Amino acid sequence: MTRSARTISALVALSLLAGCAGLSQSRLNPLNWFGPRQSSVAEFSLERPADPRPLIEMIVDMKIEKLPSGALVRATGRAATQGYWQADLVVNDVDEDGNLVLDFRAIPAEVGAAVSTSQSREITVAVSLRADTFASAKRIIVRGAQNEKSARP
Repeated sequence: MTRSARTISALVALSLLAGCAGLSQSRLNPLNWFGPRQSSVAEFSLERPADPRPLIEMIVDMKIEKLPSGALVRATGRAATQGYWQADLVVNDVDEDGNLVLDFRAIPAEVGAAVSTSQSREITVAVSLRADTFASAKRIIVRGAQNEKSARP
């Protein structure tokens, strides 16, 4: 077969395939080899799920350290018993008065945990706040179950 005959036969084959509208749904199309395409829409929510950890019993101390990138809020809380774990300061939204509220939350110890001294039940945690979040707050409040402590930025 000469070069021109191959070119002509290739053009004829391409024109036949181009005119076939069903090629995109046929088994000759490699995109259909693994089943039909399905479009899926990912569902998501902008709402944060509620934190199941309870508030720490009491807030003992709170400090704000200014940083070039914002601020570091450090708080010490006292648990009801020893053995509380996975403690965090959970940032809430700014309230209607312009206060940034942080919840001191931790997973409680097993039932029957020792109480011992108050110092042995203290937990210290910190959270870094961005400069824009820190600047927009009039006061920063750290909440516990029995009390709260606040400071001005």
